[in-house]
Amino acid sequence: MNAIFKPTLLMMLVALATSGGCFSSGASDLPEMGKVKGKVTLDGKPLNGAVVWFQSTTAGRMAFGTTNRDGEYELYLMRDITGACLGENQVTITSGQDDETKEVLPDRYHKDSTMTKTVEPGQNIFDFELTSED
Repeated sequence: MNAIFKPTLLMMLVALATSGGCFSSGASDLPEMGKVKGKVTLDGKPLNGAVVWFQSTTAGRMAFGTTNRDGEYELYLMRDITGACLGENQVTITSGQDDETKEVLPDRYHKDSTMTKTVEPGQNIFDFELTSED
C-alpha cells in the first residue's frame, strides 16, 4: 500500500469504529443525512477514480464516493446507504488509492485539507474544481 492509502484507510476504520453519533437512536435506525453528489475536476478536466471523503465534524461518521470517468461522484455512508451526516463535514479528496495509482493531487486536497462543506437535508450538490499547481 502506498503512503497516501494507508493513512486514509486507517482514518476511515477509526472513524467507523469510534463513531455512532450520526445515528438518531441506534444502529438499526437510519442516520440524519442528506444526499450528496457532485463533480470533481482537475485543471478543468474530469478526475476519474478519485475518492471524495466527507468526515462529519460533529458526529464523527465518514461518507465516501469514487468519481467516474466524467468526474461525477455520489457519497455513501455504507454500501447501501447514500448520503453524508447533516452539518459541517471536513472534505478530503485523493487520487492515489492503491500501489498502482500515483497521487496526482497536491497535499492541500487530502493530507493538509482544510476544505469543509455543510450538508443540509435533501439533495446537496458539491462540485470541486481542483488545480494541480500550488
